Amino acid sequence: MRKSRKRDAKKSLNGGGFECCMNPWNGECRNRDIQIYIFYRRRRRPICRSCWEEIAKGDYSWDSLGKSK
Repeated sequence: MRKSRKRDAKKSLNGGGFECCMNPWNGECRNRDIQIYIFYRRRRRPICRSCWEEIAKGDYSWDSLGKSK
């Protein structure tokens, strides 16, 4: 039985290099230098170092970011 690539990516927690950044506020970033994981809309999302630096600089209200419109 052949494993799917998506399943392999889930196994990699930062060492395997399969995951790319899934910053919900920057949909174009595909860096593989994962710095941290956040939960956004009930899903775990890997965030790269450069995106995390931008998020950390911002003035975000975490309560308002996860609410659906």
